[in-house]
Amino acid sequence: ALQVCAAAAEAAAEELRVSPASPVRGGGGAAASRPAWLDKPALRFQHMSAALAATFKSRAVALLESLPQHQQLLLCAMVLRGRKSSGGGGCTLADLHASYKRLCSSQKLP
Repeated sequence: ALQVCAAAAEAAAEELRVSPASPVRGGGGAAASRPAWLDKPALRFQHMSAALAATFKSRAVALLESLPQHQQLLLCAMVLRGRKSSGGGGCTLADLHASYKRLCSSQKLP
């Protein structure tokens, strides 16, 4: 939990560092400016949400998301074929290829 809060605070601090300043209304000169973020909280829900997502994201999911699209579809076809043949019978390469082709056509891919 402390790591999530630290990551959120770091993201908020970075956002504050790059935030542009806006001129002060009715101020005493053109050089006077105040940060644009002064009227809102520095640490917001979006920072916490991003920190939580980054902290608890599964490495396996990240690996699967990094695969090329056709490799992802092939893995999906393997899972679908495995569910259909859950009795331990397995599946042939031709069955796997047919399942893969159906997935590709459903996604309108060559």
